[in-house]
Amino acid sequence: MPRPSYKDLRRFCELDGWEETFSARGKTPDHHRYKKVLRNGEILRTKVSHGNGSVQSPALWNQIYKKQLALSDEQEFWDVLKTGEPVARRGDEEPAPPPAKTLPEDLAWALIARVGLSEAEVLGMTREEAIERMRRHWAGGS
Repeated sequence: MPRPSYKDLRRFCELDGWEETFSARGKTPDHHRYKKVLRNGEILRTKVSHGNGSVQSPALWNQIYKKQLALSDEQEFWDVLKTGEPVARRGDEEPAPPPAKTLPEDLAWALIARVGLSEAEVLGMTREEAIERMRRHWAGGS
């Protein structure tokens, strides 16, 4: 199967209901950044080059469609481009967590990326628990 162009990736994100996010630092980003929040609360993230080329590395493309786009196989990607219909992913079947349990995105991301917690652990935290966990991390107690 061919590897997609960056234009294909951007179109996929649009058709599959991803939200384009922007740098909080106010800088012009080097990539388009996207996120998709599944109904079970899992957050998918990907970034796509501004370029006009295509994904050159087969290993990189493999990682993008499996890990970032959460697709079971490459054909799902091409099917979205062909049909315009979003992917039916596992995790999109369950209801979203109640808004009161949703943490600010930056806090949730810091707990995952900086502290090393899993998304499931973070999704199970209250706002107060999440803030306390970050305070412990900053104090060196992880």
